[in-house]
Amino acid sequence: MSPASAAIYETRCCRAELFEQERGALLARVDACEVQRKDAHALDRENWRLLAEVRELQQVAAPAASSSSTAGRVCQLAGSAHACRLTRRAGGGRR
Repeated sequence: MSPASAAIYETRCCRAELFEQERGALLARVDACEVQRKDAHALDRENWRLLAEVRELQQVAAPAASSSSTAGRVCQLAGSAHACRLTRRAGGGRR
């Protein structure tokens, strides 16, 4: 093999190695995005589940909110499932 041919071959081999390294790094980044997408999907499902729970608690708290009980007023003012849960755990909301 001539020196020019050897130089071309060596250059192409180096380029191929660099290409494979870059390809590996990019594939690792793509895989990381896939993991993040799966996490985002799981978080989205959890968000929808919690949203349904909040709606259910708001429906349950609606009759209490219309009464003059302390728990009803707290639920009405806060408007959140968390506040309604706290008042129920504390024993409030009994008529």
